[in-house]
Amino acid sequence: MAELASSALLDAHVVHHRPEHPRLDRQARVATSHAALRGESFRRSCDRANVMWMDELAELREALDAAEARFTADEFVELPAAERDGRTIRVVLTRRFYRLARRARIWRGAALVITLKNARYGFDPNRARSLGGRDGVFLLDRGIDNSMTRKIYGQFFDRTYSGAAEVAAFLSATLAELQAIRLVSHHMRLLGVLYRGTSADWLVIVDFDRRAS
Repeated sequence: MAELASSALLDAHVVHHRPEHPRLDRQARVATSHAALRGESFRRSCDRANVMWMDELAELREALDAAEARFTADEFVELPAAERDGRTIRVVLTRRFYRLARRARIWRGAALVITLKNARYGFDPNRARSLGGRDGVFLLDRGIDNSMTRKIYGQFFDRTYSGAAEVAAFLSATLAELQAIRLVSHHMRLLGVLYRGTSADWLVIVDFDRRAS
């Protein structure tokens, strides 16, 4: 039953993201431009983009399956990197997050894979805070009181032995250099920290928050 639900969620996600002007996914825009040069129809180019989308989701699912075995020995597991606007996006899952996800039964769900894929949008400092309804990586401000900030600040940054110091050490950074973020999809929010290196953005996921229906 869980596999059927995940399959249905993936199908719904593809339909939801079927490119429609002006909110074309970047992949769809590229596929559409190439299709125009080849004389293909817009619909066929959209179908091609959806195939690419599903391939990326399958790649992430395989990476999560491989990560599960590694968490028996490793505290941090990195997922396949991506490139965006000249910067490398490196997503790292923590054993802390893995245990929370398993306990909440979201680890094998399609919503987790879909949300992780949105990390490939990258972090845009010019749009660092979400205005609502947008997928991607956004900062979480300490001054705002909600379930996400209580988890990332109250239960992680401000709590002794939460693993925050270990995350900083893993990144060869100080706690002051880490920024609280949420990785947003239409299904859930993954919570973690952002560390901006010279040429790479590191996203370390430590918790999650279910999106209100």
